[in-house]
Amino acid sequence: MKNFERFINFSDAVIAIAVTLLVLPLVEHATSSNISSYRGFMSSFGNPLFIFLLSFVVICRYWEVHHDLFSSLDSFNARLFWLNAAWLVSIVLIPFTSELLGNNAESVFITGVYIGSLLITSYIGVAIQLEIVHSPDLQKPSAAKSLQSTYGLASAIAMTLALVISIVFHQIGLWALLLLVPASYISKILENKRLPDWIQRLR
Repeated sequence: MKNFERFINFSDAVIAIAVTLLVLPLVEHATSSNISSYRGFMSSFGNPLFIFLLSFVVICRYWEVHHDLFSSLDSFNARLFWLNAAWLVSIVLIPFTSELLGNNAESVFITGVYIGSLLITSYIGVAIQLEIVHSPDLQKPSAAKSLQSTYGLASAIAMTLALVISIVFHQIGLWALLLLVPASYISKILENKRLPDWIQRLR
């Protein structure tokens, strides 16, 4: 149990650092800016602030799902450790791709890189969920209900569609990420219906 607590604390610390790194480019830009009007402020910081808030919300949502999954566990194994490590790497890369996007907001390629990095995080999260579901020896006795959520799979599918839409219809860009909004509602609907066996095995 003690080692598992260190495992969780380490994950939370890495996520907290990633969130903190998001604001550093804004701080650096602020120290070299001379702004005297609202229009000047929005011209300099409007897009970077939007990307900061977007990435902040995305990381917080990833953390929430991660927390829900790992709260069902008493311990971890080597596969779960390395899947979690890969997931943390993808989280730490978000500040980097956010900064790329802030400097190249009109680039379809960079928008694809940004959404693609989030897509990787989503699918690693699905892999973590699969590992947890198929490792009952790691779970708490009361874990069954908390593992029924299909949000991870629904969000990964929504992120995949967002990536395709942002590339094919480049005028939409980051707005394609709005597909994530209904993902949680769709997952709740799916949970209340009888799903095909192959989806049941993913839950």
